[in-house]
Amino acid sequence: MINKIFKFADDTKLMGVVDSEEQREDLHRDLQKLVDWTELWQMKFNCTKCQVMHLGNKNVKDRYMISDTNLEEISEIKDLGVIITKDLKVNRQCSQASKKANQILGLIYRTIKCKSGKIIKNLFKSLVRPHLDYCIQAWRPHLSKDIEMLEKVQRRATRMVEECRGRRYDDRLKILRMTTLETRRERADMLEVYKIIKGIEEIEFKIFFDTSKDTLRGHKFKLFKKRFNLNVGKFNFGNRVINSWNRLPDGVVQAESVNAFKNELDHYLEYTRGMR
Repeated sequence: MINKIFKFADDTKLMGVVDSEEQREDLHRDLQKLVDWTELWQMKFNCTKCQVMHLGNKNVKDRYMISDTNLEEISEIKDLGVIITKDLKVNRQCSQASKKANQILGLIYRTIKCKSGKIIKNLFKSLVRPHLDYCIQAWRPHLSKDIEMLEKVQRRATRMVEECRGRRYDDRLKILRMTTLETRRERADMLEVYKIIKGIEEIEFKIFFDTSKDTLRGHKFKLFKKRFNLNVGKFNFGNRVINSWNRLPDGVVQAESVNAFKNELDHYLEYTRGMR
């Protein structure tokens, strides 16, 4: 089988590059092999739940079939809680995350009478913020409108705190010893890079990164940044993290464990950005 198969529980995905007639035939052939396997083991696909999504401008956008049934062509799909669209933009995911987070925040506002900093902060961190942080390495936004859409949720939460009313957002964050969500997203990115480099995630390093040949400046784990013309390449995980990672001091990147890295990174962010 030439193309890649991804499985999670009872969900199966067949993915491949299709920008030529040969690649189109390869995908059809691999799809048929997959169907033959399911029939052999009497685990047939439910054709009504099988769909196809075409990505990229060079995609042939052919029709695909399972057991004489044409697969429905879709423009977006939710995979493990993350919305993936055919243009690979994240605005739909940002909209859904902020909507869900605002709903929970509204429930807190209506049902919690005491709105002290300790109570609201703990409720926000445990019930609201997870919706804004979930799997963020896969859909971290880069457009100002999407970044602000998510940040507005935290702005609203801090305004609810009795001690923070009437104060500017930056001052509210200092009082609550919190940081912006954008800084948290950068922290999450750096943590994921560390885990990949150390082999903790069991993700092949070369899928995302190349080592930098510039050994005269910075730390020994510097990464090489590639050039992209499109935003989908510029802001994908493997490229957007390079500058932030290469700027980290030796004491952070050479941490011997995940917990040690978190502590060193938090100290660095606290010094540079007021991280909490």
